[in-house]
Amino acid sequence: MVGWLILLAYLAGLVYAARRISWLLLNSDTPGSNDLEDRVIARLMGFLAGLLWPLIAVAVLVTGRLPKTDQEIRNQLRERDARIAELEHELGITERGTHRA
Repeated sequence: MVGWLILLAYLAGLVYAARRISWLLLNSDTPGSNDLEDRVIARLMGFLAGLLWPLIAVAVLVTGRLPKTDQEIRNQLRERDARIAELEHELGITERGTHRA
C-alpha cells in the first residue's frame, strides 16, 4: 500500500514538473518564436527533468530558490550596465580607459 502511494506521489510530481519546466522553457524566449520543434524539445526536456524532480526538489530546499530564468538574468545585466553607465558619467569617463581626475 505504501509503495503505491509513493509511486502515485512520484507520478504526480513527474506530471507537474514536466508541465512546469516545459512552460518555463517555452516562455523564456521571445514571444511568438515557438515553432513545433521548440515545443517538442521543451516538452522532452520537461519530461526528462520531470523524471528527476525529487533531486530538483532537494536542490531547491538546499539553495532556497529555483535557478534564475533568462529574463531575470537579462534584467540583472541591464541594471548592472545602467549602474556602470551612471558611475562612468559621474566620474567623467567618456571612453574605456580614459577619465578626468
